[in-house]
Amino acid sequence: MRHTKLPAKAEEKIVFGQLHQVSKELAELSCNSVFDCTVDILLQDVEGRVVLNKMVNVSQATHSISLDVSKMEDGSYYAWISVGESTFLRNLTIKHKNVDSNNGVKDILAKLFT
Repeated sequence: MRHTKLPAKAEEKIVFGQLHQVSKELAELSCNSVFDCTVDILLQDVEGRVVLNKMVNVSQATHSISLDVSKMEDGSYYAWISVGESTFLRNLTIKHKNVDSNNGVKDILAKLFT
């Protein structure tokens, strides 16, 4: 993974929220940053196999990062999110059955407000 030169205490200047599946094809990682940077995302299954490796340019206007999960099997995954010298870990559960864009949004809202 390539590291981006970041301001001091980068972990205080970029925030990653939840990584969640929003449709059968996409998962989204919410983020807010006060500077432009490159984010490296490495997604592994529970056995440690790399299923996705993506580099994304993030700006102050970026509020989420989309990941194509259409070819991934149902199950649990771990996302290693690196920016500069900081690394963050997020979990992701993929369920292709009974997931569509409307239900995904409804499920997310239900989790937020219950």
